Amino acid sequence: MLFFHSFLSGIALLFFETTANTMFLTHFGILELPYVYILSALVSIAIGYGYRHFETRLDTKMLLKIALGFVLLIVIGFFALMRIGDIAYTSMALMVFKDAVWMLVGIEFGILTGILFTIQQGKRLFGIVMSGEILAGIVGGLSVGFILNFIDIAHLLLISIVALLLSMLMLMKMIVKFSHRFESLSSQKEYSKIPVSTHKILSNNYYLLFFGVSIVTFLVFYTVDFIFYYWVEQNFNDPKELASFFGLFFALLSSINLVASLFISGKMLSRFGILFGLLVVPLIALVGSAWLLAIALASLGFAFFVAVVFKLLNEVADSSMLNPTFKIIHQSIPIKYRTKVIALHTSVVEPLAMGVVGVILLALTQLENIAAVYGLLTVAAFVWLFLSKPLTKQYLLSIQEMIAKREALEEGIVLDNAAQNLFVENLKSTDELEVIYSLDSLIKMRYVDRDNILVEFIHHPSKRVRLYLLDLVWHKETGRLVETLEERIEI
Repeated sequence: MLFFHSFLSGIALLFFETTANTMFLTHFGILELPYVYILSALVSIAIGYGYRHFETRLDTKMLLKIALGFVLLIVIGFFALMRIGDIAYTSMALMVFKDAVWMLVGIEFGILTGILFTIQQGKRLFGIVMSGEILAGIVGGLSVGFILNFIDIAHLLLISIVALLLSMLMLMKMIVKFSHRFESLSSQKEYSKIPVSTHKILSNNYYLLFFGVSIVTFLVFYTVDFIFYYWVEQNFNDPKELASFFGLFFALLSSINLVASLFISGKMLSRFGILFGLLVVPLIALVGSAWLLAIALASLGFAFFVAVVFKLLNEVADSSMLNPTFKIIHQSIPIKYRTKVIALHTSVVEPLAMGVVGVILLALTQLENIAAVYGLLTVAAFVWLFLSKPLTKQYLLSIQEMIAKREALEEGIVLDNAAQNLFVENLKSTDELEVIYSLDSLIKMRYVDRDNILVEFIHHPSKRVRLYLLDLVWHKETGRLVETLEERIEI
């Protein structure tokens, strides 16, 4: 059911984005794109504020229905405006709301999978479930050109509407069938009730570095986005050809994403850690901008091809490398701060960064020289590279602080090798509680050599450590839930 829910949502998003991109470039031009980024930032802030308002007042079931229902109303509203309103202004509004639609669908699906899956199920099945959206990108993207033989571009929104209606029905069916899974509060939600001042967050070097890198990532992403649309506009005049191109582009992007997610990103991050995950995108940006600048200086004629490949690589690296890296960073933040940090990141920092990108690009477009945009991208990539190493250092310091304070980790937490090694080193401590905490943490993060470590420590000189391990094994053999670290220590 989640797979088909993901597939239907993916179909809706693909046809909405294809329509938005095509209609915007048909009725406006690249010079108006910075205004889109600025307005999108304002819309995202408003919708984020509205979501947080409802989140504190509604139960999760109703919140999910409202999130997806609001997306459905947006698409229906735009389709109606296409028929009766000014098509040019509607095209601009479509582009402005595109990021907000993606955000709401992502929030709805993320919350839903978090409720229906345990952590163990999620780690095993989330990739399979998400392949529904990837399949939608491939199938939907390849079908755009064929479908446009029978309908006009504006009617592609009808496909989005039908897909969203079916997705909404699937959501309601899952809510009824798995109503017992919708528990009132998790331990993390309890932590989120603890008031944490914004000033305390902003006075922490780690969080400031994280926000700084996030701002630069948006600067790079939307600058690459601008370059891509610039060259697409230069090469397509017919709207149906333009829509067909976007369909093929999304199909190719989904196919590469599938391969990267299944066979590349996980292995690379496990082996090289978060520094590698942080460096991939800016290195691609530097190479891409250098190629485009060289092509511009030499007046060569294949800039469009390079821009398309550049955009593909940037999108794939962003989704398969950078997003998992940011999730690892999130898990190194103590639980009592994590909710607040992530909320500031998604509802303030990201929209603010989008708006800043819009303002900078608006100024650069006055120069009427795409080389100036290449220069902006180069500078942003170098700043990103400069900030990545200090962020990685602060990440490890945060893990060390969690170890020192023995702050409980979540079950199934994912940390990179460098962070895992800190817990392995901590097993040598003469403090038996430090040893127990480190053992508990390695078990929760599914450390690859945990079984051998447990066998070795069953003969530990500390009685508390031996009792902890015996208690752990006993609970596993009887099928009972493993008790909390504090309860084990008491035993």
